[in-house]
Amino acid sequence: MSLDPSSMTVKEAKAALDGLSDDELSEAYEAELEGKGRSSLLDEIKARRDALREVAVSAAPGRVFFGIRR
Repeated sequence: MSLDPSSMTVKEAKAALDGLSDDELSEAYEAELEGKGRSSLLDEIKARRDALREVAVSAAPGRVFFGIRR
């Protein structure tokens, strides 16, 4: 992974997260956790990762959601 959040400000790191995949966001999260561990950046990474996963689940055909087939 080329994104090293510890070498950036929080603002720069947040901008660098644009367009990253779920795996890349997970790597960025681990790198930040092992580095500076800034909670605001960790929260942003988690929010973006959760949003990607939500889109993936809602886009999956025939998924059962609380007993209702979509």
